[in-house]
Amino acid sequence: WFSELSGGQKSKVELVRRVFLRDSCPSVLLIDETMAPLDPASKSQVMSRLKQFCNESVVLVIYHT
Repeated sequence: WFSELSGGQKSKVELVRRVFLRDSCPSVLLIDETMAPLDPASKSQVMSRLKQFCNESVVLVIYHT
């Protein structure tokens, strides 16, 4: 089923699996290109949730232009 998802949907699934299914956010979280395929509304939603869940962590989001 994973292969049938769009790039943005795959990115959302990966973020949930690696971050939000844990008991707590890691002390340092590096997100490299994971959000590139997301539309602006989804990026905003993901960032909002990261701020809530990882409020005591260092979160580094890398965008390439």
